[in-house]
Amino acid sequence: MALHVMDEANQCLGCKKPRCQQGCPIQTNIPEVIRLLKANKLDEAGRMRCCLKDRG
Repeated sequence: MALHVMDEANQCLGCKKPRCQQGCPIQTNIPEVIRLLKANKLDEAGRMRCCLKDRG
């Protein structure tokens, strides 16, 4: 990934009060998706939005 994208991702992961998930219309756990993407777990990151009910 481009360096500026990684910088933004790291900034998001360090957020003390993440409101991104509340603002997301499908309540995707955005910090977890970022962690998965950084770990190169693209399939798992892609499944995050379809499995919300399973995650509680």
